[in-house]
Parts: sequence; C-alpha cells; structure tokens
Amino acid sequence: MSDNRYANRNSDYSSGPRPQKVQGQSSSHAVSLEKFPWQLFAAVAFAVIGLVIFSVAITMLTGGDKGGQGSDKGAQLYVSDSTAQDGTVIAFDDADVSSEDLTSLEKADFTGTWNKTEVYESEKATLTITDQNEVGFSFTMKIWNAKKTASVSGTAYFTGSNSASYVKDLSSITFERGTQYISVYHIGNNSDFGISDGFKTDGRYTTGTPKYYETNEVSGYDYNLYKSDNIVNALSSTLSADDYELYKEMMAKGLQSPIAYERTLDKNGKKVNVDAELNCVKYYAHLNSTGSDMIFICSNDGRIYVLFYDSEQMRYYTNDKSYSKKMPGAFQAVATAKKMTPKYVYK
Repeated sequence: MSDNRYANRNSDYSSGPRPQKVQGQSSSHAVSLEKFPWQLFAAVAFAVIGLVIFSVAITMLTGGDKGGQGSDKGAQLYVSDSTAQDGTVIAFDDADVSSEDLTSLEKADFTGTWNKTEVYESEKATLTITDQNEVGFSFTMKIWNAKKTASVSGTAYFTGSNSASYVKDLSSITFERGTQYISVYHIGNNSDFGISDGFKTDGRYTTGTPKYYETNEVSGYDYNLYKSDNIVNALSSTLSADDYELYKEMMAKGLQSPIAYERTLDKNGKKVNVDAELNCVKYYAHLNSTGSDMIFICSNDGRIYVLFYDSEQMRYYTNDKSYSKKMPGAFQAVATAKKMTPKYVYK
C-alpha cells in the first residue's frame, strides 16, 4: 500500500512558488505617485481661481450689492479735471457742484432808452439797450461833455439776474437794474472804451424825464472838507491812535457815495451829504474786512463828530464841548436802533 501522507501538500506547490506577503502592505493594488496627473490638476485649479476673480470684478463694476446701493442713497461722486469720451475736459468744483446756471435765471428787463439824471445838462447821456436774450444785450451810450459828444457800444453779458457787464481790455462798464433806474459805473480807463477822460459814463439812468441841476442849486458846502488841514489836525488830536488809523483806512477803502435823502450839491457841483441838525458835511464809510461802520461829520471851523461801531461796541469822539455829553441826533438814532451804549471821548 502506498503512502499518501504528502499527497495534498505536494499538490499545493504544484503550480509554482507562492508570493510572500510583506508586512504592512495592503492586499489591494498599490498606486504609484509618479504616475499621478499633476499638470491636469494645476490647470483645473487655476481655471477655478480665475473664474472667482472675474466674478468679483464684475460685481464691483456693476455696483455690487443692491442693498449697499440703497444704503448710500444720496451720496454723490465728484470728478475733478476728468475727460469725457469726446475729449472735453470736465472740471467740477466739489465745493459748489450745484452752482446756479446764469442762463436759467429770470433776467430783469433792461431794454429801452434811458437818460442820465441828476447831473448838469452839460454832462447828460443816453443809454439805448436792445436785443436782450438769456445771456446779455446790446447797448449804445451817447455821452456829452459840454458841446462835445462821444459814444460807447458793445454787448454786455449778464453777471446776475439784475446785473450785466461789458469788458474791454482791462476796463469794464457795469449795468445794475433797479426798480426805477439803471445804475452805471465803470472800472478802468476811459481810453479803453475809446473816449477821453472828460466824458462820464457813471450815474443813474431813467426812462422818465431826467433831472438836470441848475447853477443856483449849488451850495457852499465842500465835499473835500475832510482833507483840509484843520480837520486833519482835529482828527489826529481827538481820536485814539488806533481809531485814527481806522479812520484813514475807512476813508480810503470804504467811503460810500452820498445817500439820497440828505444829498445836495457842494460849491463845485459835487454830490455831498449834509447833516440836518448840525448843518455840516457828513460822510459814511464801511469796511468789509472788519465789519466796521463809521459816520463822520465836520464843520468849516474844525469841529468834528465821529461815530465808530460794529457788532460788539460803539465809540463816539468829538472836540465840540456842547456835544461832549450828548451825541448828534443821527448818531443817537443808530445807537438806539442797535441798543448799544457808546463810549464817549471828548478832547
């Protein structure tokens, strides 16, 4: 009988040697990192990042969150020195973006023939205004100087609803429309307008009958009295040093034209104010830089009366003993209206 003890064992090895199992290795197939498609993975990642950046940029350019737009309602964007698509320079003033467009203002009517009034007939003038539109008007002025005449013509452009200006070289003529008159004044030299200095454009013009002064209307007052030696000496010795400097500055920079209700003509035919109580020449001055006002009255014999006032204080000076403890009525009226008590100085 044959021995079969090793029959099954021999059959296990009949197909060849069995592979040995390595410790720690899975029985599944191992993946090689060297064969992983890294380039394809990087390309996909960069594509995704690019799409995200593009989406954010589109959102920012189109205004972003609509809710955010609502929360910023009323905010404005100011552009300075930008350029439009057609090449036009756009310059906005961010301090006054909504400045009033002059062409949209309703303008006063300047048209008609106007005559200079309250002058001697030898200095009369006519002003003819035609062709008014939303930007300006055409004008012609004919001016007399005794028997000589001269004229100025041109186009004045609106600077406001009631004002217009004609500019020639370094000079200008301004027209201001009032309720009854057109007031005309100029800056610069007559030569820029082609006329000599003897011709006077400035004054008030009316559509009614002009008033011409007669020789007998001239008084004995002198508008230039404040320049005389006795008045200058009285001022320098009566006013404080600071107020004397203020007086000189106000007369140089803020002297106002004589007001209508107390105006007359002096001995030279020049308009002058006269105080009714003191029967003396009176001057008004205002200084914008300090907000100061002054009323100054003086007489031929050297008496002076000066009132300085602003929003905080009032000072009164005189060298007239009879007015050392009271002020002229014109001064007191100002003090009463402003409810201020002035400081008195008498010397």
